[in-house]
Amino acid sequence: AAGGGEQQEWEGEEEQQQREWEEEQQQKWEQQQQQQEWEEQQQQKWEEQQQHGRERGRQEWWSGAGSAAATNAQTTRSSASCSQQQLLLLQQLLLLLLLLLLTDVFAQQSLDVLRAVLALQDQLPIAGYGALSA
Repeated sequence: AAGGGEQQEWEGEEEQQQREWEEEQQQKWEQQQQQQEWEEQQQQKWEEQQQHGRERGRQEWWSGAGSAAATNAQTTRSSASCSQQQLLLLQQLLLLLLLLLLTDVFAQQSLDVLRAVLALQDQLPIAGYGALSA
């Protein structure tokens, strides 16, 4: 009879250990779920910030493009009396506008485009904007 009591005691300890292990696994699973939810929330916040930045960049770009178009129109009307410096500025504006229209870079690569335009500044001919429009 004494051996039977030890057997029951051992089985009781084994069941207790099994319950503790299961509770531990449940806690780990819940922590993983919380971590995953947190990561998904962070990803969503990041994507929303990126989208907001792109939209703001587009708005700023279109605003700038409108100003550049107005400047280009005014310069074209008075092109007979434009100085060479004004023509060079017009070429730069047209080239920048062309580069921005051909690529959908707005928020991410606009700085690279600006650097490219500035790097080309010394290479542009000072002959009016006729060469670019041809």
